[in-house]
Amino acid sequence: MFSATSLRFLRTRMEEAYSRPFDNAIKVEAYRHGRGDQTTIHTDYEPGKTVFTHRLITYFADPSDEVGGGDLRLFEEGSSGPVEARRYAATHNLASSLEFGPSSFHQVAAVTRGLRYSLVWSFTANAPA
Repeated sequence: MFSATSLRFLRTRMEEAYSRPFDNAIKVEAYRHGRGDQTTIHTDYEPGKTVFTHRLITYFADPSDEVGGGDLRLFEEGSSGPVEARRYAATHNLASSLEFGPSSFHQVAAVTRGLRYSLVWSFTANAPA
């Protein structure tokens, strides 16, 4: 999963999905969310500080331990604040991705049962030529 070949494969798929080249460096973080764990609605974009431009999130679960909740919720700007635009269930072997920006609001919904495991792959798009 972390071999040079696997990382190159992931980077190539992200480049194809977003139609732009990415830097070779990839940051990987592992997360574990248990019952009641969640995040607030937020964006990871920080002008002048954000190094990474895109994320790929892969979900893992013990097949014998059904996960409830823990969905990744993506938001768009509404007239009175963020409005849910998409929701991805934290399903074993599923991946979802997003691009960082000032309005890339997202949230991990509360886990209601089981454990939600994820690997978060952070990429940096190269500046257009």
